[in-house]
Amino acid sequence: MPPSVAILPAAGGCAVHAAGNTRLLPWVVVAQLLDDPALTVHTVAPGDLSPWDGERLLAAAAGSDPAALALLAGAWPPPRHLVQELPRHRRRWLRTVDLGVLIGDLDAACCRAGLALPGGDPLREVATIALLAARESGSQAVRQRLLDEHPWIGDSAWLASTGLLAETVVLQGLRRDQVRREVPPAVMPVRELLHAPERFRATRPDVQAAMASILDGEVRWNDRGHLSLRPASGSRPVVGGVELTCGVGGLHSADRPGVVDGPLTDLDVASYYPSLIASDGIAPPQLPDFPVRVGTLMARRLAAKRALDVIASNALKYVINSLHGQLGNRRSGLFSPPDALRVVLTGQLRLLELIDGVLAAGGALISANTDGIVVRGDPEAPAGAWEARTGLTLERTPYHRLWRTSVNDYIAVGMDGTVVKTKGRFAGGDDEDASRHAAAPIVARAALEHLVHGRPLATVAAEASAVTDFALWRRARDLQWGDQPVERAVIRWVVGRRGSAITQIAAGRMRSTVAARAIPLDDPAGFDATRIDQTWYVAEAQALVDRVLGTDQGTKQESLLEMG
Repeated sequence: MPPSVAILPAAGGCAVHAAGNTRLLPWVVVAQLLDDPALTVHTVAPGDLSPWDGERLLAAAAGSDPAALALLAGAWPPPRHLVQELPRHRRRWLRTVDLGVLIGDLDAACCRAGLALPGGDPLREVATIALLAARESGSQAVRQRLLDEHPWIGDSAWLASTGLLAETVVLQGLRRDQVRREVPPAVMPVRELLHAPERFRATRPDVQAAMASILDGEVRWNDRGHLSLRPASGSRPVVGGVELTCGVGGLHSADRPGVVDGPLTDLDVASYYPSLIASDGIAPPQLPDFPVRVGTLMARRLAAKRALDVIASNALKYVINSLHGQLGNRRSGLFSPPDALRVVLTGQLRLLELIDGVLAAGGALISANTDGIVVRGDPEAPAGAWEARTGLTLERTPYHRLWRTSVNDYIAVGMDGTVVKTKGRFAGGDDEDASRHAAAPIVARAALEHLVHGRPLATVAAEASAVTDFALWRRARDLQWGDQPVERAVIRWVVGRRGSAITQIAAGRMRSTVAARAIPLDDPAGFDATRIDQTWYVAEAQALVDRVLGTDQGTKQESLLEMG
């Protein structure tokens, strides 16, 4: 394998992890280490520096630039504007891989991976970077394949976020500042926005009314990329007895909690938004052949899947699924709010056509969520007709039963009784934003085992062997732990019989309690699991079960008895 090293610039030197050893070295030694044209450097840009800024600082310091060395010896991390004023130095190593573009925040990545939190110690941080770099070998292989097949992306393969990397691929060598255009704020009728709106047709009056609510509405956007839809007759039409929400986030049903028996079919549109871009010819004015480029990428991905080339398939999926977001990104060279809205609204109207066909054929609508629907009844005839008319492809998944609390929180069991899909809280995360905070996985696991297999909640909790099964974490902003403010970026804790409260502070006053009895969990490997209060987790799992079943007691009494 090519040589690699993990490096993290720090006040007073550079933290380096190489060949299993972690040391703080002076820059004169680091410069010699970096003088290797085959070397891969793994790092994370400090503070608010971008990955590009981080590499600029690293190259300048390795080149013994006095201004860079002065920054490294001063207040840490260095101000971004001063780093950007440094002269550019030639990189003497092969490439810089910024782990931030692969894993996000270092502490949050440690929480997701169940690792010890570095705690701001540069030696522990650089060792963690090396460990995560090894774990992210698959992601790096995907980016390497993108670089091999699209050489113009250059260092963006290792320093660019997902969206920027996707944009760089599709621009085929153009820079975003060469194509980006200013788009003034505007308000526009939906019928004017969409090309040939009469092509969207339905037979049922309730579907027609839902379509009219969108088509007779208006859209607006501002110069920051904020998009909005104002439907003509409210944003919550009822179709087939199911309340739907129309908006710039897609079409969603307001699903009631409960157990839904099948047989059911999940009809999911494959790569929905990219497919709409290609099939409907949706293109920002600055890149008229955008649909052709997207269609070519999609065809190449399909060929890779058929050839069982997983890395190539994932690499192209990585790009394709990020392109729609760039249409609404004001920093993107693809920025075009009207086209971002065309994609979203076309998707909602096409989905309503699919619902119309299913209902007209005698089926029932169970749920709808952005790029697919769940239905009862045989949907094959209307689904096939819809595919033929739209040129889109549906992926069909049969379900025996659904347990759900909302459209984004559910368990789906296949016809053979195995769990085929979980989402939201039932997936062990948080239904608001799992990248910012996450619930203890044992809560979801216990609820699932109880609902699907009838197992007592307390039994499932008692069987958990990993401390991280009980860990909760969130990004720390304006938080206080006990009587001390939280200084680190992320906090992770377990609930114990004895612990301190985590509270949300605003304007110097306590606003809410995040956790009542929190015990810090900096390092799961050294934690005494007997300090965990399993009764709290069982109660949380019971509350999740109760939300599905609509119960207050019932199995709760059984769980309490099991706990002794």
